[in-house]
Amino acid sequence: MTSVRRVRTIDLENPFVDSFEGMVEILLIRHGEQKFFENIPLGQAYDAPLSELGQKQAEAVGLRLAPARLGRVYSSDMRRAHDTAKAIAVHHGLEPVVIPDLREIDLWQRARRTRASSISTPANSSPTSTAR
Repeated sequence: MTSVRRVRTIDLENPFVDSFEGMVEILLIRHGEQKFFENIPLGQAYDAPLSELGQKQAEAVGLRLAPARLGRVYSSDMRRAHDTAKAIAVHHGLEPVVIPDLREIDLWQRARRTRASSISTPANSSPTSTAR
């Protein structure tokens, strides 16, 4: 039986690196301002495009990141996020990699659902139990 030698890339006694050389850096960028108008249909509000200001914001962040070394640009499939990602990627000869799971989540809606399910299920019974 051969022993497996574990190689650590950092000293656990001193986990702070002396240099960022060779490290991966992840930038999180929010999409530009969304285009909303009074009485916007729900379907359009859900996947609202960038407003004129949002397009300028996307172009500005693209220009700001133009000198940076980027290997990939990821985006959700939401139009506003994808348009912002394209404004960044174009300066690097890249196309955004679309990952639908990168969509925003509504934590308040999740919290209400979780709370509602815990209220509707008595503490001493399971949701599948039946009265006898």
